[in-house]
Amino acid sequence: MDYGDAKVKTMAESLLPSRRRKGAREDKQLAHRHHRRQVAERLGQLRWYDYDDLVPSVTHGDSRRINEIRWERRAADNTSAVERWAEALTKDVPKGARVAFMKRLLPDNLIGRHALTHLDFLDRDVDHRRWRAEREQSRRRQVGELTEIVERLIGIGAHAEINIAIKRAHRAGYTRSRYDRSVGTRIEWEEQKDCCAKPVLLAGSHDIDAFVLRVTHTEHTEWADAIKKLSNQLGGQF
Repeated sequence: MDYGDAKVKTMAESLLPSRRRKGAREDKQLAHRHHRRQVAERLGQLRWYDYDDLVPSVTHGDSRRINEIRWERRAADNTSAVERWAEALTKDVPKGARVAFMKRLLPDNLIGRHALTHLDFLDRDVDHRRWRAEREQSRRRQVGELTEIVERLIGIGAHAEINIAIKRAHRAGYTRSRYDRSVGTRIEWEEQKDCCAKPVLLAGSHDIDAFVLRVTHTEHTEWADAIKKLSNQLGGQF
């Protein structure tokens, strides 16, 4: 068991590696690929413009999606042990001075500063432990409800319909357009709602638990909504 400075160093390092490091790398590659594809398409369309026309920008700011990927990876850090440790250390420290207390305790390097970014809740008025428990309870309830729906759909042989519904919901996130060369003054191209999303598909009855976890632990709520909508449409067959 570690004590003193060794304990502080161990706790700060326990945040990493992120549980989503592989997914973040894949999402970042897809984001950059989408960016390169858009730039190439816009450059190809420049030959249809006269100099007097408004030339479209060939740059595409993908920093928003990159920031989203960064925050998604950050949200998958192993924070539970560090949060409990910090709460125990600062329980007698007045609120408003707890983050400063931890800042003095943690090492002044990249690892220590990263750990400190996860401890800003210590000075908030919200009960972080209660909020975390309520969030986890809500997530478990959602997982249970969706698992029951998927099991009922599988029971009536609607495996293919589940995957079709998810694919349709995924494609609905795209804004499709076509360039009209007869006009020559307006360029439209395909824009994607989220270039890094991959539709989560159900492999079979053995995959229900993992499938539901992947669907519920994502920002793409339209996937779960599509399954619920399918359940309502096929409700008479249950």
